[in-house]
Amino acid sequence: QEEARLRGVLVDLREALDMDPGFYVARLWLGCAYQLAGQPDRAGEALRQAADAEAGNPYALGYGGWGLGASGHEEDALRVLARLEQQSSDQYVSPFQR
Repeated sequence: QEEARLRGVLVDLREALDMDPGFYVARLWLGCAYQLAGQPDRAGEALRQAADAEAGNPYALGYGGWGLGASGHEEDALRVLARLEQQSSDQYVSPFQR
């Protein structure tokens, strides 16, 4: 039953992105759903796209870094972390995003 719900979530999020490809929040949640579905490469790509769409948004960057790390791209994830650390000197960046 949980797998069926997760498949439904993936379909809904992809449909939302078909309607508005720039809706970065849907991309963030799509990345999280892919991670839960055991598809870390797809998760990393969706989260990377969300971070690219919202350049500089700590929320998007933080999830993007998480996706990169979870999909085995440790060096890329560490670069995102360094960027968030640097950003925190100019604006508030929640520890949750770091």
